[in-house]
Amino acid sequence: METVEDVLYVIDVEPGLIRFEDGSGTCIVDVRVPQEISDLTRVGWEMYVEAALIEDAWQVSMIGTVYT
Repeated sequence: METVEDVLYVIDVEPGLIRFEDGSGTCIVDVRVPQEISDLTRVGWEMYVEAALIEDAWQVSMIGTVYT
C-alpha cells in the first residue's frame, strides 16, 4: 500500500477534486472531496496530509495544519 505523510502543496482545485504535490514534484495525490470542501480550498496552500492509496484512490486519514 502506498502512503504519504508530509506537507503537500495544493497545485489544482476542481469541483470535487483537490490535487496535491510534494515539494520535489515526484508525488501527486488526487483526492476526491465534497464540492463544499473544494470550493473553500485555494491553489498555493500547504497542508500536512496523511493518506493511503486504496483500490486506486487516495483516501485521506488526516489533514493537519493548513498554511495559506
